[in-house]
Amino acid sequence: MKAIYRYIVLAFCLAAAAACVKDNRLNFVEPDHISFSGLDKVSQTTVCSAHYKVSVIKSGRNLSTAHVTLKIDNDALQAYNEANGTSFKALPSDKYKVETLTLDFAQSDSRLTSDLTWNPEELLATVTDDNWVIPVSLSCSEPGMVTSDRTFVIVNVRPSSIGFSAKTMEYTESKERSEVSSPVKISASLTKSNPRDELVVECEIDESLVTRFQDETSYYYNMPPEGCVSLKNPKATIAPGDKLAEFNLSVNETLLSEIHGGHVVPIKIKSLSLEGLSITEDVCYFIIKPNF
Repeated sequence: MKAIYRYIVLAFCLAAAAACVKDNRLNFVEPDHISFSGLDKVSQTTVCSAHYKVSVIKSGRNLSTAHVTLKIDNDALQAYNEANGTSFKALPSDKYKVETLTLDFAQSDSRLTSDLTWNPEELLATVTDDNWVIPVSLSCSEPGMVTSDRTFVIVNVRPSSIGFSAKTMEYTESKERSEVSSPVKISASLTKSNPRDELVVECEIDESLVTRFQDETSYYYNMPPEGCVSLKNPKATIAPGDKLAEFNLSVNETLLSEIHGGHVVPIKIKSLSLEGLSITEDVCYFIIKPNF
């Protein structure tokens, strides 16, 4: 029994000693500081994205509150251009909206955002090159919390366009005249990928464009018989960060005449799920050539 009492007394003593030890773990963690997220001064997006979230982070011990003020800072942009030999131009302030210019961090907050938004169709008329930007700087009610080299960010809003990768795609019928051919791929590509939003591209076969093909090329090909060529996936999705949309065509060669001089199937971009994109090559002519 005495041994048990000794252990109990020892346990109480150890617990009391532990309670007297000061927790210094936070001494190894940096104090709270405020900055824009990311290390790059220039952050790129596209007109068709229609928005960009400016993200401010509070990192460190996470024991402080903070009042952060954002500012559209053309003076800082001019200084950046002079220091780096760039020629960025500030977008006119009436071309976009800022969700909020003030961010209030509670003690538990580690990230707050302000959304920059614009009308893609309207902005497309202004953004004709890659140098248009929205320059944003930040300040804090506690200046000592600010990370000095991460208080300015340039949101580079760039134009993007889409078009078929090739204006014509040639197909030569097989000697065996198969009912279902191997899938024939045609693709449409973006000049600049959209980093944040997916784009759905819809295509269709447009017989009315056969005359345009004949006028442009002086080849008097006609449409093949109905049902000969089918567009297996009229819609294709370009994922964020990607550039390519692929469409599959199938050819039923048994519907072709025994003797023909060639056919053309115009494939047209019908619609895009995002606004603010120009279309550079809106038609791909799928040409079927006889095998003789």
